[in-house]
Amino acid sequence: MVHRLEPPCETLFIYSKDDQVILPEGVEEYLEAVRQRLSGSGCGAPDSLVFEESPHVLHKIKFKDQYWSTITNLLKKLSLTGNS
Repeated sequence: MVHRLEPPCETLFIYSKDDQVILPEGVEEYLEAVRQRLSGSGCGAPDSLVFEESPHVLHKIKFKDQYWSTITNLLKKLSLTGNS
């Protein structure tokens, strides 16, 4: 039911292979399901940023530059920043 209500939109998954709260296999399984749902929707394939060693949600601290650069690039892609 939830997936039928999910609108096709640009998607970014940021996760770590070392996360002990959200297992990477679950993220990757969901990411593949999203890819399949968005296929043919006119929306781009989901983007992802995967860290090898980063505890749950600490990517933005441990890998600050790479994390925020990826977020900024998504916002630019969506034309949600003042910078082009």
